[in-house]
Amino acid sequence: MDRDNIYSLVDKFVDDVLNVKNIDIKEPKIIVSPPGPNSRRIIKRDEKINSKGSFSRLLPISIESGYKEFVIDVDGNIYRDHFSGATAANLGYGLNEFTKSIIIQLIKQSITIQHTPYMYLSNPFATRLAEKLLEISPEGFDKVSFSVSGSVSNDYAIKMVRKYTKRKGLITFENAFHGNSFGAASVSGFNLLSKEMGNIGNIFRAPFPVDDETAKNSIEKIKKIISRKKIGGMFIEAIQADSGILIPPEWFFKELREICDKSNVLIIDDEVQTGLGRTGKWFAIEHFDIIPDIITIGKGLSGGFVPISAIITRQDIADSTQKPQLITTFLGHPIGSVVALEVIQVIEKLLPSIRKNGEFIDNLQKRFIKKFKMIRDVRGIGYLRRIEIQPQYGPLTIFRSLEKGELFGLFGIKNEVIRDAPPFIMSKESIIQGYKKLEEVFMEIENNLIPESTINKVKKYFKGML
Repeated sequence: MDRDNIYSLVDKFVDDVLNVKNIDIKEPKIIVSPPGPNSRRIIKRDEKINSKGSFSRLLPISIESGYKEFVIDVDGNIYRDHFSGATAANLGYGLNEFTKSIIIQLIKQSITIQHTPYMYLSNPFATRLAEKLLEISPEGFDKVSFSVSGSVSNDYAIKMVRKYTKRKGLITFENAFHGNSFGAASVSGFNLLSKEMGNIGNIFRAPFPVDDETAKNSIEKIKKIISRKKIGGMFIEAIQADSGILIPPEWFFKELREICDKSNVLIIDDEVQTGLGRTGKWFAIEHFDIIPDIITIGKGLSGGFVPISAIITRQDIADSTQKPQLITTFLGHPIGSVVALEVIQVIEKLLPSIRKNGEFIDNLQKRFIKKFKMIRDVRGIGYLRRIEIQPQYGPLTIFRSLEKGELFGLFGIKNEVIRDAPPFIMSKESIIQGYKKLEEVFMEIENNLIPESTINKVKKYFKGML
């Protein structure tokens, strides 16, 4: 049987599965109060066989399957996911109208060839993906390097900076998270990552700006560091994600760009969480009207199907490195490349709705801050949103929301930020239903109506990010 006939069979198979009506899920459904017995058993097994450092568990459930914006745990509970698999599963779960073309390409490519080492032998799929990434990138970018995770991409960016500038010094922001490989952890701002384990050296930190005053202080600190140290690069997140969706004043990055240009310091823009449509634009830095020197991406590049990441930069920076300084076995993976190409095409169609629905979420959250005393701040862009609450209520909010079928993240230095980063496919109607449940939770907390059983679950199971 020739390849065309095989591909036709794949198309028919996927269509047949998609047309099965009983897989459709339209709302959350709680069968047994989480965590159910099956989740508890699996988590106990996890803790027995896996290292403690492998977990930063927010909620005590074990996810088995999913469909569209919903995930299903091993006890059959269905949750609306406002977390997007840590912003990787941006097109939702399972076989649906948004993932159909991706799954078809995934199966076809798996049948054709599952792996070839791009570092030794070219493949057309990675080449096409690199061309597409340059097409959606800001002006002036003309080289792509592939890897397997956002952490490794940031490691490779460090290599590029040090090789190109011949200076080892790097500036990063306090409470930044750039990954957990050694280099990426070194430029991260969490003490457990960068101090307890040691680091690559020559790392300097400045406060991340959240208003005009902190922005001015940050600029002055950065100027002092650059004037006294041999700095090659400055790591940024256009929106600092894991510390609580922190957004700087609009003017900040423009001034930072000017300072870095005067001293030939490269700006590395980590878009692993914020890029590829999360804010309604391809890259979050586009909201601040500057062009960085290097962009790193990962997570959502493949929609959560396979690990793949990339570093996008200028030719002079990229070509300052030499073989084999940026290679790894699975870079430019054929299946990952085919999937990523298809993901980008799907996201391209969703960008307008992300912008529109993001504004709608903004209005919902602003109503909350007027209504509930426990809410301190709301902020965000597109489908990356924060609700900052009094820290003592953070764990309680996400546990009670889970009991109502809503899966939210909890971030921030004090576990004080409810994180809403839903899949791009979540509709306005689904957003409304999710926020109705969240509103119920806030009302219960402020009126002391949270069940004692929920409070006990928080005490027993909550571990937090840090």
